Amino acid sequence: MTLEKSFKKFSFVVASRIVNSGSHALFYIIFVFFMTPEEYGNLSYIIALAGTFSIISRFGLPYSSAIFQSKNEEEKANQINFLAIITTSIAAIILIPINLFAAILSLGTSLFLMNFFNLLGQRKYKEQFKLVCIQGILMIIIPLVLYIPLGISGVMLGLIASNVLPSISYLRLIKISKNFSKIKNTSKVLFNNFGVDASTNLPKMIDKLLIVPILGFSTVGIYQFNLQVLLALEVIPTALHSFLLPEESQGKNRNKIALGVFGLISSVTIFIIILVPHAIPIILPEYSKGIQSMQIMILAIIPITMSHIINAKLQARESTTVGYSAIVRIGSLLLFIGIFAPLFEQIGLAISVVLSSIAYTIYLLIVYYKSKYEKRDLRYG
Repeated sequence: MTLEKSFKKFSFVVASRIVNSGSHALFYIIFVFFMTPEEYGNLSYIIALAGTFSIISRFGLPYSSAIFQSKNEEEKANQINFLAIITTSIAAIILIPINLFAAILSLGTSLFLMNFFNLLGQRKYKEQFKLVCIQGILMIIIPLVLYIPLGISGVMLGLIASNVLPSISYLRLIKISKNFSKIKNTSKVLFNNFGVDASTNLPKMIDKLLIVPILGFSTVGIYQFNLQVLLALEVIPTALHSFLLPEESQGKNRNKIALGVFGLISSVTIFIIILVPHAIPIILPEYSKGIQSMQIMILAIIPITMSHIINAKLQARESTTVGYSAIVRIGSLLLFIGIFAPLFEQIGLAISVVLSSIAYTIYLLIVYYKSKYEKRDLRYG
């Protein structure tokens, strides 16, 4: 494949991620103007509860499906998809007594992501782009319309609809498997893909489950806004990871693209750090208290970008050790929040995000170079 064609495919992946992250960011920004900090924090907490259950129950299966689809191992991919239906349904049932809306959203989110990653593994980048466009439109329109008569409950119903409706076509493709013989020997790979999924997405969810009891909903509201800026920056490295995963799985080297993306994200980060103190007081003055913490927090995008690149390479090799990175990232984040949040509040939360991202990336670098040297020793030993 020529470099030009690679960039064309990458552009579809980037566009998908931009639409996906943009719609999520727009969703949060819209409701900042409608809700009090307490309400905004409460909404973020319910979404975080649903997201946490979704991540744990899908057990990295979306990534696993993408890898097996890209290698044309359709039987394995189908068993992965059917297993995902079982595990995510069980998680939703468990969550019902805690919060009904969170339970249904947890299942809906999992179904949408399985659909998304199946298309990614099949290298159907245009179809993937159409999928996220549909979800993005529904995510903005339905919650906004239902919020007027139903409040937060209406927002949650809208989020559920925006995930479930685009997933109907995926459900029709699921074939019931009588056994899981094709994937029973891939448990280590599944675990490590879960580690990547959890380390990438769980810190965006589980943190709020800890912060609310410590600092309350109002602080979570400002923290969530700052986090959205970081997540908006992360759209490009996340897209890079999605692009590299099937490419690296087929043994194709895309280091030039990775290096270019790293340079781009570094430049954008510097620009935003300079811009934030001037823009926030004008656009959202009620969030001015979080300016310094935002400037600190977005520095985390540098190690995060590196981690996305390394993760794709390790997953493509079907690494059996990268999964433990989830323990490092999530454990360090919760530890740092527990230490710094009570002392420095918003600044402490920002420091926690940066330090946990650095610890996570260092661990991945160690795993990567260790596996590289082990492979070299086996070749020449």
